[in-house]
Amino acid sequence: VDSDAVRGQCHGVFTHRSGRDRDLKGDSFRPGQAIEMTRFFPAFLPVNFDGALPILQAKPPRRVQVSSRLQECSAIGMSPDGLLLDCPLANSESVHLRFGGRSYTGIASVRAGQTLVRIAEWSASQWRETLDQLGYEGIDLTPYDWDAFWRDGAVRTVGREYNGLKSSACSPQLRCVSCHEMHGESPNDQLKRGHRGDAACVECHSEYVNNPGAHSHHGSDSAGSRCQNCHMPHTTYGLLGASRSHKIDIPAPVRMQRLGRPNPCNLCHLDRSIQWSEDHVARWYNQTGLVDEGPNANVPAGPRWVLEGDAAVRAIATWHLGWDESVRTSEAKRWAKPYLRESLKDDYAAVRGIAEQVVKRDSPASTYDYNDPEHIRMRSLPRALESWGASPLIESKDQRLIDERGVSTQRYRSLRGQRDLRPVRIAE
Repeated sequence: VDSDAVRGQCHGVFTHRSGRDRDLKGDSFRPGQAIEMTRFFPAFLPVNFDGALPILQAKPPRRVQVSSRLQECSAIGMSPDGLLLDCPLANSESVHLRFGGRSYTGIASVRAGQTLVRIAEWSASQWRETLDQLGYEGIDLTPYDWDAFWRDGAVRTVGREYNGLKSSACSPQLRCVSCHEMHGESPNDQLKRGHRGDAACVECHSEYVNNPGAHSHHGSDSAGSRCQNCHMPHTTYGLLGASRSHKIDIPAPVRMQRLGRPNPCNLCHLDRSIQWSEDHVARWYNQTGLVDEGPNANVPAGPRWVLEGDAAVRAIATWHLGWDESVRTSEAKRWAKPYLRESLKDDYAAVRGIAEQVVKRDSPASTYDYNDPEHIRMRSLPRALESWGASPLIESKDQRLIDERGVSTQRYRSLRGQRDLRPVRIAE
């Protein structure tokens, strides 16, 4: 039996290739087959539009008639946001398209020679016919399948690791059974004996064994020299916690911020800005760094994510406020009290539940319960946060989020007012 096929059925986002019936009774998969024969595992590509979901790429691009302009373009992908075209139209233009015999209406967003025609609401038949036209005939992807992914195309839902692994540069040489087995050393992560930590990586990357610090630019015995902390950060949410991403990639702080996913550098260095991390990565690896533009560029990443991030970002950031490596590296106990308070008050129960775990590590007698009514939760906050400090993180007084008295500033309140309130659905 192909053990990756077994794992792909349990740990992947997929649809059946046999048609748009997800009833497993009609599943034609048989032991010994390659799982891709009967399953389709989507891979999504990021796009450079603010807040836009990643696209399912057309195979190949298909011609589209822009009837409002009497011109033709090519549709190069789709997402629940709309259709991506390879031609520049006019920003905010109302666009009318003819594609595969069907009419589409949307609003154009234009960037770098491409146009995302944002469709306010897809009908079920329109969605399915568009999938057919773009080369996915009979594939039963739905808009809800995008909920399992970050905007950069990385998986954000625990238990979907197969999709992440398939999209990694290490694939196909690296497979599920390279590191895991059903009855391994630990039932929690099912790792093979001898494959904990860097041991799984150095089988292929043996050149880093003797001096990992030469590659990582961190102390060889530090958290910054652990392969997984940089290349498999804890950016998948599930079970009121964070798990390691199985999309093995390279830290890119500003790019990841633009695409909505926390970067591994700042998941340790919560007290530093994203630009600080970008500058270090660019200098160390002789790259041209990107610029984190906007008024919040110098805000430390941890507070920034908790205050302005969407619910998934807030959950991941809050979990890292209690992660041993980031607590030690960023001295979170000294300054994180205001931000943990935000997470303990969050509208999303999942964020509150993670924050409860963080504070009860040091205050196990705290009566805070994330499921309690709001007025009861509020009464228990002082005791829950008594071991945490609220020191300012930014030296310049006019830029601070918290003043010397531990009181939030106007800038703090402004950043909190910019919070991404778009609904986040993560089906575990």
